[in-house]
Amino acid sequence: MGRLVDQDYLWLRESQPRSQPGRIRRWLPFGLVPLAALGVWYGFYTAPDGSSAAPVASAETASPSNVAREARLIPAVAHVGTSARARPVNQIRQLTPSPGMSGLDAKALTMAPAGDLIGDAAHPGWRSVDIEQGDTLSLAFERAGLSYMDSLRIAHMPDLGHYFTRGLRAGSHLQVEADMAGRVQSLVYPIDAARTITLSRDDDGDGFSGSLAQKALQHRRTYARGVIRHSLYKDALAAGLSRPQVAQLNKVLSADVNLGRDVQSGDRFVVAYDELYRDGQRVGTGPLLAATLQGTTKDVQAIRYTDSAGQSGYYRPDGRPMRRAFVRAPVDFTRISSPFNLKRRHPVLHRLRRHEGTDFAAPQGAPIRATGSGKVTFRGRNGGYGNMVELRHDRHVTMRFAHMSRFARGLSVGDTVKEGQVIGYVGMTGLATGPHVHYEFRVDGQPRNPQTVKLPGAPPLTGSALARFEKTARPLMAALERPGGDVQLAEAGER
Repeated sequence: MGRLVDQDYLWLRESQPRSQPGRIRRWLPFGLVPLAALGVWYGFYTAPDGSSAAPVASAETASPSNVAREARLIPAVAHVGTSARARPVNQIRQLTPSPGMSGLDAKALTMAPAGDLIGDAAHPGWRSVDIEQGDTLSLAFERAGLSYMDSLRIAHMPDLGHYFTRGLRAGSHLQVEADMAGRVQSLVYPIDAARTITLSRDDDGDGFSGSLAQKALQHRRTYARGVIRHSLYKDALAAGLSRPQVAQLNKVLSADVNLGRDVQSGDRFVVAYDELYRDGQRVGTGPLLAATLQGTTKDVQAIRYTDSAGQSGYYRPDGRPMRRAFVRAPVDFTRISSPFNLKRRHPVLHRLRRHEGTDFAAPQGAPIRATGSGKVTFRGRNGGYGNMVELRHDRHVTMRFAHMSRFARGLSVGDTVKEGQVIGYVGMTGLATGPHVHYEFRVDGQPRNPQTVKLPGAPPLTGSALARFEKTARPLMAALERPGGDVQLAEAGER
């Protein structure tokens, strides 16, 4: 009996007629086609001011049923039709937020009148470009929809380009005027409270010219003193230094002392710097002017000095520079792919071959910087080295940088370069299995391990340069040695 009931139930369920709403839903998309066509017709024949531009309706068109039907349709399509008809194409593009734009900027963009922000080629507009952590100028430009080639032109400007490469800092804000194609017309870069760079496109359209404006600021000498209780980092913050100032202090002192091993509880430090004011308002701090660490194991003193050429650095009281003449690596590398090894099996030739340098793996196109100052003695193709640059520091030391994808623009044999200057870009030319830079450090022609060789210090100040330095250093060192009660202490808090 139960089986019979189940069969009857199934028969009844499957024999039920399909509901009318299901048929409507199935045919509804096809029914919308004439409605959409009507909306397009209405938008095409409607003038920008909202008045009808269509021909006079026939008696059939003007029938009560048609009028009622159109009355129901017009509210749904009138906005789309009139907006598409009334606004020029360039204004519609102008009101479209660009990728990566913040919510507030996107909202302001959609509400702005045409031409105020991102205009057409005849009416360029301004936009803000924010520099994020790890950005290069080209990455920031790409995110803002600006020309990649313009980022290269700006970064390679002879006098101001370094502010957009090594001088580019996360958190900076650039104001850029550009046309609809993303071609930069003007750029304003406030470096800090005192300095602002302004660029404009040249008349020929192939480059940029600019200037660096410096505002007059008032300097107020300030000192921070402390005793090591926990660590130099924590106690320097407690003394009133900002995090960037503490990082700079660590960098300066680490040239003479191992901060993790040699700094002990009870050691004392004093730091001198300037607070910067404009129109009575504090706008920031200047670089550290002097620092001293009175340690249990070692005393360190450093004074900032700017030479006649405008180059600044930190020196010991006797005029010897704190920095080394060389750095260990020419590139921001991800890993050492092949260390110095005079009995290495070559990865391409598959036989023992002297590896007289260190290979630093890095992304394709990453900038390669000179590890020390020197004169270019070779620039070109050199067998298995691929594209190579050789620098001579003095009559004893030479450096080689190989496997470059390309050379820095304008670099030629006979040019003098400074430590940190870009000389080329990472590649894999020559005998290479991946993008990296092969770096050699040679003394009197003999290869030395770049990671372990004892690097010579930079030459000390002499003559008139030493006399000018001592004139600067004496009052600073005297101030650092005064008792804490005589000195204006830095206010606590981050800057």
